[in-house]
Amino acid sequence: MTIYKPKSGAEKPQKGTKTPALEGLPEEVALSGGKKKITESSAHLIIVTPARRRRNHMIAAIAFLLFLCVAAFSFGFGLFIFRQMRRSYTGFCQVLYHEGATAGQFQESVEIDTANGMYEKLHVPSVLDSKRSTVVHDFDKNLTAIVDKDRGNCFVMDLNRTVVQPPQSFYDLLIKAQSGYYIPDAEVIREQYRILESEIEDIVPFGDYIYSECQYFDTYRLVRVDEPRAMSRKRSVNGPHTRQVYNLGETMGKYIHFIEIIQ
Repeated sequence: MTIYKPKSGAEKPQKGTKTPALEGLPEEVALSGGKKKITESSAHLIIVTPARRRRNHMIAAIAFLLFLCVAAFSFGFGLFIFRQMRRSYTGFCQVLYHEGATAGQFQESVEIDTANGMYEKLHVPSVLDSKRSTVVHDFDKNLTAIVDKDRGNCFVMDLNRTVVQPPQSFYDLLIKAQSGYYIPDAEVIREQYRILESEIEDIVPFGDYIYSECQYFDTYRLVRVDEPRAMSRKRSVNGPHTRQVYNLGETMGKYIHFIEIIQ
């Protein structure tokens, strides 16, 4: 009688171990050699676990993209602000003046377009008999606007380049003054202007700088009194008072320009 012995290389798997073919199955199924029936709860474990990992990866990716978007926006906005600050100079101008035997000083805040030389904006306080105002010199449109925010009026006149320095020259003068350069007292000069016509409805032709300052106020066109009167001149019943004096500020280092508006 012949007795067959099993080969030494074909060993039976020990009890409680998983075969490679059964890896990834629930433990109770793997230990039974795959014979145990996969229940609904076991299948749930097999399917949901990889999906949850994918969902976590997706959430992390979305959060990272949002972070990049916020960082890019912050960098772009900061760069825009930096460029805008370099386009204009903002500071203060200490002005000493005299008119006859009267002398004094005042401080005006200034904004100067140093990049393109298109405008100057001055915030002038009340000095002597003048009212406080915001003055905009537009060198592209060759116009000056006097904005009286207290009374809701805006007056537009031709830019007097004899009195008003161009932006770069005014900026250089301020830098010299800050470094100790001597600037003599400014002399007060006065001129009279009158309202040329009734309130102007469309101020867009005056340009962006004047429009941005005057769009919410009643706007009038001024002309010097020594110029011929327009035959079609009208006067608004609700217009400004009979006499108003405004200080156009000091930009030449020599003069302070006062204008008196009469009707």
